Amino acid sequence: MPHYFAYGANMCRSSMARRCPTAEPVGPARLKGWRFAISRDGYATVLREPAAVTHGVLWRLTEADLRALDAFERVAMGLYRRERLRVSGPEGGQAAIVYVSRHVAPGIAVAGYMSEMVIPAAVAWGLPAPYLAELRRFAAGARGGPAAQGGFR
Repeated sequence: MPHYFAYGANMCRSSMARRCPTAEPVGPARLKGWRFAISRDGYATVLREPAAVTHGVLWRLTEADLRALDAFERVAMGLYRRERLRVSGPEGGQAAIVYVSRHVAPGIAVAGYMSEMVIPAAVAWGLPAPYLAELRRFAAGARGGPAAQGGFR
């Protein structure tokens, strides 16, 4: 079963249960060398930055779950692309699928995206307090959020 690293709306257990009913949460995980950002489309992405860390949730998926995520992330339409990146989680370091926006220009989060979806899920998973504080800055509407000031460390 492939692993998937969620750092945005797909950290939410209830959303994943609807989209990917057979997905199994593994637990909180970290993606080193990438920073969280909001793309020009208004949704989360990660951008390469050697000193950065993005926190999120690792899931174990079936092939049906993966097809559902590809549809949700609009891979065929070009919104996101899949990458296999190394993450650190409860089971140690491993390769995981990560969806990365094709648009790297900074943007402002879609209304409610951060405050109603991403931040509550991050809180529920117990992600680190400094990281939650940075996510809240994105909810405040700054273009590109903290990424514009160098991202998360």
